[in-house]
Amino acid sequence: MPQGGYRPAVPRRRGGGFPLPGLLLCCLLAGCAAPPVQPAPPPGAIRVGEDLYQVPLGKDADGYPRFTLWSRTRAVITVIWYPDGEGGFTTDRSRAVRTPPSDIPRRD
Repeated sequence: MPQGGYRPAVPRRRGGGFPLPGLLLCCLLAGCAAPPVQPAPPPGAIRVGEDLYQVPLGKDADGYPRFTLWSRTRAVITVIWYPDGEGGFTTDRSRAVRTPPSDIPRRD
C-alpha cells in the first residue's frame, strides 16, 4: 500500500461485457418482421396436390423426363420422379415412360 493508508482507485471498464440488451432488442425486432413473400411455382410445374407441384428437371441420358417435388408451404422429399404413363409419377425408373413433359396430363 502506498504511504498515507489509502488504496488507489482502480478504474473499472464499462461496456466491455456482452451486449445482452441490444441482442434481445434485435431478436425482438427480427421476430416481428413480416414473413417473406412466397414465390409462385416454377415455370412448367405440374400441380399434383394442394400446394404440391412436380417441377421438370430436364431429361436424363436415356431421354427420360425427370421431375422433383416443390411446395411453398409443405415439406417435400428430394428425389427424382419419372412420369409413369398413367398420369402419375414414380421413383422406379423401370416403370417410367419417355413421355414428353408437355404430354403429361395435369391434375388440376
